[in-house]
Amino acid sequence: MLWDKSNLDGRVQCDGIVESAKRYLPELRGNCDAVVALCHSGISAAPARGRDENASLHLAEIGGFDAIMAGHWHRVFPGPDYSGVRGVDLDRGTIAGVPTVMPGFWGSHLGVIDLVFAKDGDKWSIVNSTTEAKPIYRREKGAVVSLADADKNVIDAIANDHAATVEWVGRPVGHFDRRIHSYFVWCGFDPASAIVNAAQIAYVKPLLAGTPHQGLPILSAAAPFKAGYTPDAYIDIPAGQIALRDLADLYIYPNTVAAVRVTGATIREWLEHASRIFNRIDTSRNATQELIDRRVPSYNFDSIAGLSYSLDLSQPARTNFEGKIVAPDVHRVVDLRYLGEPLDLSREFVVVTNNYRADGGGSFPGLDGSNTIVRAPDTNLDAIIKFVSGGSNSMPSPHSPWTFAPLGHAVSVQFDSSPIGRECLPDVPSLRDAGNGNAGFSRYQFNLS
Repeated sequence: MLWDKSNLDGRVQCDGIVESAKRYLPELRGNCDAVVALCHSGISAAPARGRDENASLHLAEIGGFDAIMAGHWHRVFPGPDYSGVRGVDLDRGTIAGVPTVMPGFWGSHLGVIDLVFAKDGDKWSIVNSTTEAKPIYRREKGAVVSLADADKNVIDAIANDHAATVEWVGRPVGHFDRRIHSYFVWCGFDPASAIVNAAQIAYVKPLLAGTPHQGLPILSAAAPFKAGYTPDAYIDIPAGQIALRDLADLYIYPNTVAAVRVTGATIREWLEHASRIFNRIDTSRNATQELIDRRVPSYNFDSIAGLSYSLDLSQPARTNFEGKIVAPDVHRVVDLRYLGEPLDLSREFVVVTNNYRADGGGSFPGLDGSNTIVRAPDTNLDAIIKFVSGGSNSMPSPHSPWTFAPLGHAVSVQFDSSPIGRECLPDVPSLRDAGNGNAGFSRYQFNLS
């Protein structure tokens, strides 16, 4: 109801996951020997607030379910991510006593729950259970080795459609004069998001002609979608002729173009919330520090093109996960400028984004759908295709609109990225190869000074 607000508001009514379960579970229990919840929702021990996004644990705690298939959060359960979490038994694979699986993401695991039933008169009851999240591959020296054989019948059944699809996405749509990749997003080199932002501005600008918003400065917000869920999950498009499949890599979600009218003050809070993805850096430590908080998804790290600004990582995050201001005296976003001048916080701007963000996705302060002025029928990918296929010879700068604010002296930080990123180190001369990272990643270091 939040992410698809523009399509559902006023047409559909729904309750939260737990609220709906409490309503219908008694009737189900009276007619079933076992009740299994298919719950596209993560496992969070945070206090329930109602209509929670990650509600699987709260669902288990109401009682009455015999198994839960969880998801959404791109994590694995049973698994070490949930060690020490309230109500979790990793040995039994249960949350609040209910057998549960969460099978990773992108088909990385197969979630299996085995329930053992015993008959008591006319009724069956569960007397035992086991749960497992089975990986479908392993990594050996950085390479993916399948643990599951392909099914020839399936391959044969889809062969013609697969070949036709491959041919369609392979059709040429434009040309890039440089390699476009997302390996070094976290140190401010992001040519992929730069193209998205340029395309979004080009798409919306003519739509504002003759409207009350004509003449307002137009900015654009974009986030890196493929920036390291796995060592293979990065954008890497060679220079030269590009195909439709390459552009689909730039924007992997079916969002539609939207634009909001906001003040400079809202933009600053927008950027503050996005900066949560960076850990706070302790300037008194000599040891190399982790730059990225992987609990924050990369798709919530918006950069806004048309501005310039710095991020002071010696400060704590100003907002929490829910977008609430928890450090009112703190600003990570400093030296925020438009056209080289300090940003006027009262000035109004149009910011191009997507329907997910405009309607409140990611809990960004000041974004709830009420200030949306453009709801386009086209997807953001459509806007990119139109921009690139238009034959523009002007590639936007590959550098992000932000930099890191000086910390007073050199502090070493590191992040994990693909091993292939080593080929692109000349793009960021300050970056150095720091060897192997976690589970197939490579590690890169640089100094904040």
